[in-house]
Amino acid sequence: MIQAKKGVGTALDSLLSGALVGAFTTVLNNPLDVIKSRMQADSQGAGTSSRYSSTYHCVRSILRDDGIAGLLFKGLPARLVKISMGQAVIFFTYEHVKNLIATVI
Repeated sequence: MIQAKKGVGTALDSLLSGALVGAFTTVLNNPLDVIKSRMQADSQGAGTSSRYSSTYHCVRSILRDDGIAGLLFKGLPARLVKISMGQAVIFFTYEHVKNLIATVI
């Protein structure tokens, strides 16, 4: 195993940290993302009346039609994979570019 300098994480640390942060924020943000996606899809039709009159109306409709699971978990697996992987790459890149710059300066 590669020994890291004190205070400097390994590549695996950066990747795991980014993936965990991405997963955590995705779970917290998913209900808002579901509402946003529904309202955006609703406004796509030109010349048609909107199904939702407000954000509150959209939330009520989702809860009525899909239940609480529809609001909390709809589309969650795909978002978890996408955002966790993206955050892992961002954390990894940031940490290693920062370390490269620190060694050069």
